[in-house]
Amino acid sequence: MSNEALKPTTDSPFCSALDLHPWPAVAQFLRPAFLRIWKMKLLSSLVLTCFLLSACSDLPQTSWTKADVTGLWIELIDPVTVESMSFHSEGFVPLTLGEKNGPVTGPVLNWEFVDGRIRITTDDNQQYDEFTLIERDSKTITVRRSNGKIAKYRIRRT
Repeated sequence: MSNEALKPTTDSPFCSALDLHPWPAVAQFLRPAFLRIWKMKLLSSLVLTCFLLSACSDLPQTSWTKADVTGLWIELIDPVTVESMSFHSEGFVPLTLGEKNGPVTGPVLNWEFVDGRIRITTDDNQQYDEFTLIERDSKTITVRRSNGKIAKYRIRRT
């Protein structure tokens, strides 16, 4: 068999542009360089993907479920008003209400999860308040109250 028969041709499905290069030493040099560039691009893509995914995990939560609320203890962030509540799985919510450096009270009300909102009611089923979640991160919860006002709470325990 002649050496001509062993040379790759452009008709061969197994030939590459590097195999047809007139200087084999250059082809041997280009192949590792091409692989290094490809590996760096792949590694850069993976690092960027991991960064973006980790950034997405810190995004604020804008909806909640009963499981998110059960066991939650929150405290109103306000310079004058004291309001603290803890949502128990049995459906009751002890509140601490009052003014800083003033009188406070501690009623125990009921809570339920209705259409994505927390509804807090008295024993005779009168609505005390209803919270619609606006935003939640690892330290705070921002809600729209039933009167339309926005309130921000510090998460004391989840």
